[in-house]
Amino acid sequence: MKYYIKLLFAILIPIFIACSDSTTKKNLILAESLMTEQPDSALSILRNINSTSLKGYNQALYAVLYSHAQYRNYIIEMNDSLISIAVNYFREHNDKKHLMTALYCQGRIRVYNGNYSGGMISSIECEEIALQLKDNYYLGRAYELMGEIFNETYDDEKAIDKLHKSAEHYNKSGRNDNYRYVMIDLAASYANHGEYNRCIELSDSIMDNYINDKSLINYGKYRQLISLYKLQQYDRLMDNINFLFKNSDKQSIPNCYIYLIRLAISQKKLDLAKFYLSELKSLEDNYDQLTLKQMEYEYAIGCNNYNDALEIILDLQTKKDSIFYSIIENNVPSAISEYYKYRSLKSESDIENHKIKILLLIVISIFILCSVIYYLHEKVKHKEYKLKQQIHELKDSISTLNIKNSSITKNKQYSERLQKSIARLIKEKFEIVNNICDELFAYNDDEPKQKQKIIARKAQQIIEDMKGHKFRSELEHNLNQDLNGIITKLREEMPQLSKDDINFLIYTFAGFSTKSICIFTNLKRPSIYSKKKRLKEYIIKCNPQNANLFVCNIH
Repeated sequence: MKYYIKLLFAILIPIFIACSDSTTKKNLILAESLMTEQPDSALSILRNINSTSLKGYNQALYAVLYSHAQYRNYIIEMNDSLISIAVNYFREHNDKKHLMTALYCQGRIRVYNGNYSGGMISSIECEEIALQLKDNYYLGRAYELMGEIFNETYDDEKAIDKLHKSAEHYNKSGRNDNYRYVMIDLAASYANHGEYNRCIELSDSIMDNYINDKSLINYGKYRQLISLYKLQQYDRLMDNINFLFKNSDKQSIPNCYIYLIRLAISQKKLDLAKFYLSELKSLEDNYDQLTLKQMEYEYAIGCNNYNDALEIILDLQTKKDSIFYSIIENNVPSAISEYYKYRSLKSESDIENHKIKILLLIVISIFILCSVIYYLHEKVKHKEYKLKQQIHELKDSISTLNIKNSSITKNKQYSERLQKSIARLIKEKFEIVNNICDELFAYNDDEPKQKQKIIARKAQQIIEDMKGHKFRSELEHNLNQDLNGIITKLREEMPQLSKDDINFLIYTFAGFSTKSICIFTNLKRPSIYSKKKRLKEYIIKCNPQNANLFVCNIH
């Protein structure tokens, strides 16, 4: 009896397995047929399949279909172990159609993981198979992925080229949905390249042609935000932002807040900018930290809070450096070059030469890597030194700004009086003198001497008067009258200044041009700049009672 029971099980089990395999295969075929038009239904079918029992072709087909279905349903897959099974199987069995799909999915997953060089290699292999099969749809997908990779690695020109090719092949394949969205991505790449008008024109034309596609309109308006901001088309920018908020496009909400913050800062509505910044921080997705830091920095600058801005910019620099190192590690052009080198080596028959070349490549790579590491190390050291200098300069600038800000309120009436005085003097004499001095200064030794003599005769008499003690006394009297006794206070509070320094400051306080002062004092232009800087620093160092008055009038 036991023997017959065992025999029955031995017969039924293979039949059950065969039936199960047949059902699984039918479900896989059904899921594949639904992938284009009903990807959600395809994913539902695949999730009901017991993948642990699959082997061989069914396992590979399940892997590629499941990865593809997740992508078509906007589910980000980070693990490439499943799709690698499909790639290896279909490559080994030379199933080009399924290998093409598997390579595309593998490239997508690699890009999601930040492996741009690996993603580029997968997309190139996908492109090569699509060219062999003359599959315009997958050529469009491969070029679209390449364009995305080049955008992520800041190579805008190549991104534009690949997206343009993608649009051409999507159009040839009759996939209008893919065509219209990749055209919007192409418009966004033009914006990344600084061609903002071209971005607006292209995206507007696409949206006008597909005005009933609400999802496309949302996407197009979202992609236009940066171009509208850069072109200062603020009314239209606000229209786009209001449209995106109204249609609850979750992807675009963070970017809407970014440009609302920037608009509020530009309009000096700092409380409003602070509100938008808090709204951006409160989003569930929490957006990316680099962008948040950038917004905090722009807000701090808008509030003239330079200390906070300095702390934020240092943190930002650290994060940007990490991105820079990540891009270096994922060197896409190098990966492309290495891929084609590998393909050429693979076709060679001499294995020993192949090994020698690989060894040489490793040595060169190590040398380049060491060189890059050394270069980066030196660059970081230089950057740290430069950063310290910038911090020191920023502190000096903040100190100077504090002095200037405190003096603005105290000397506002003096500035108004000075402007009236300068206007009066220029109207009477100084406009003529400045013009003549400018003309005299403009002539070099190569000009005809006759012209120089004519100009000299016109200017010499007035200039000699301006150099004289009588004119300076009148000028000093006017300056004391208009600037609350500035020269008298200068003589009393800083008796250590030389007579030449006093005369130089009289001309400077009166608002004469640098070229005019060159003529009056017989100094070179660089000497004028140096002397102004030296006297300003000396006054600040001595800190007389009216230091702010003196410093603010050294133009």
